Amino acid sequence: MDEARRMVDKYSDELSRMSSRPSLLAGPGLVALEIEPIGDIEAYGQRLRQVLMAAANVAHEQGFDREVLDSSGIPRWFAFITDSGESSEVDIPAESLRGRERYYEDRSEGEWDLQEWLFCFDPDLRRWLWWDLTTPDGRKAVLWIDTKGEPVIPCEELWWAVFAAGARSARGPVLTPAEEWQQQSSIGIR
Repeated sequence: MDEARRMVDKYSDELSRMSSRPSLLAGPGLVALEIEPIGDIEAYGQRLRQVLMAAANVAHEQGFDREVLDSSGIPRWFAFITDSGESSEVDIPAESLRGRERYYEDRSEGEWDLQEWLFCFDPDLRRWLWWDLTTPDGRKAVLWIDTKGEPVIPCEELWWAVFAAGARSARGPVLTPAEEWQQQSSIGIR
């Protein structure tokens, strides 16, 4: 199988995991981010999955050899919160506005530009793949990502999505045995 085909399969598998609980067993370890969402945990999970699935679709369907990516599939609330902050034309969840504030307080990072954020999903740059979003207790969310066993990777674009979806706080990433993922229920699946 050639390299291009492997990349397509890898991202097709990721898109499938974003829309439903993974049916296959994870590798020896996943990296977990523990998240305290603002508001309803199920609504949080839906927002996070929606945003990351849209970005993964951009990565899967568009080449990164252009200067501007088509962002029409990105949820409007996320595009506005990323690029312009607020809008009376778009219903931005209050949890997302608060999550944006918490991102700046917690991460001490500058503002994101939507195109800059989307280009972070270039397969040649991204060092993580979505695995699942679960809850151990109905209050906390745990975002599981596959980093091929690397405990520390660059993923600030992921932190932005976690907070912009409505996180109060997030801790990690921590290399965690896949068995812990198996014992938790997936959230945010429609």
